[in-house]
Formats: sequence, C-alpha cells, structure tokens
Amino acid sequence: MADIYLNGLRLDFEDTGNDSTVGDLVTAVEKDLKGSKAFISALSIDGAPMEDFRLDSVLERGLSECREVRLSASTFEASALEGLNILKEYMMVTRENIAPCVHEIRLGGAGGGGFNSILQALVEIIKTMNALFIWSSKHNLSIFKENPEQYYGRLLKHLESVRAARDTGDMVSIADILEYEIAPVLEGMEKDIFNG
Repeated sequence: MADIYLNGLRLDFEDTGNDSTVGDLVTAVEKDLKGSKAFISALSIDGAPMEDFRLDSVLERGLSECREVRLSASTFEASALEGLNILKEYMMVTRENIAPCVHEIRLGGAGGGGFNSILQALVEIIKTMNALFIWSSKHNLSIFKENPEQYYGRLLKHLESVRAARDTGDMVSIADILEYEIAPVLEGMEKDIFNG
C-alpha cells in the first residue's frame, strides 16, 4: 500500500480490496475537502509530479503500484485570487503596451507586433474574467467588487470596432479606439472591479 500524504500530513486511506485507483483516492479526499471549499490542486506519485493528474492515464493507475502519493490541496478562494492577480498583471501590461502601439500607428506604422499582441491579450482578458466570474459565483466567492460583465461587454464592443476599422484600413480609428476607448476601460476595470 502506498504512503499517502495531503499537504505534507500522512493520511490513512482504506484500500481493503487492494484494488483502489489514484482516482478513487482523489475522489475520496476531495469529498472530504468539499466542506472547506478546497480541492486537490497537485499530485505526485513516487516523487514525480503529475502535471495532468486529472487524465484517465493517471487516475486509473492502481494505488498498489505506487510507493508514495502526495496530494496538495488548495481552497477555491486561494486559486481564484491567484488567477485574479495574474489577470490584474496581464491587464496592466496590456494597458501599458497600448501607448507605444498607438504612437507607432500615429507615425504611419501598423502598430507592429504590439497591435496583434494587444488584441490577443484583450480576448484572453475577457475570457479569463468571464471564467473567473462564473467560477467565483458558482462557489459563492466575492473576488470582484462589482459584476465585471459590463466591462468586458464594452471591451467586446470596442474590439468589434477595431476589427471593422482594420478591415477598411482605417489605422487612425484603430489608434483612437485603443487610446480613448479601450485603455480607459482597462483602467476603470483595474480601479472599479477588483477587491483589495
């Protein structure tokens, strides 16, 4: 039988038939963690981290084949706040990259690689914020001061305007939208929706 640890503490896990799998262990531990709004966030077997431990190839592995299984638990709130901090940083960097891109466009350039990076970043910001909002609502976590939907709705509208301007080659409008529409929305999001 494998030695099993959760956050460094040894666990007793009943495997009377000696046929339990890693998945059985994860399910049982997460069931116990549910009351404290926590989940298994990492797993290693015999010292090797299992990056994709939710894959069937890992979960179907027999515990009897393992010498040691180490589980790490995290709370939903801690994970949400970590995601939120990454999102804040991403938004700040994106907002800071707008001015150099706009400057290049106003000098007659196409905005360089910064333009495409900004567009991709805005799409990721919208998707990530939406996912965090849905997930935090599902788990009754208050990670936002107010509902972020109005902000990413505005960003989507501005992205559509950028796309239309790009399709017609109107780089002046693109620079204006980035500078006078999108940058202020990002700044407002940073100030208005994040707790702490």
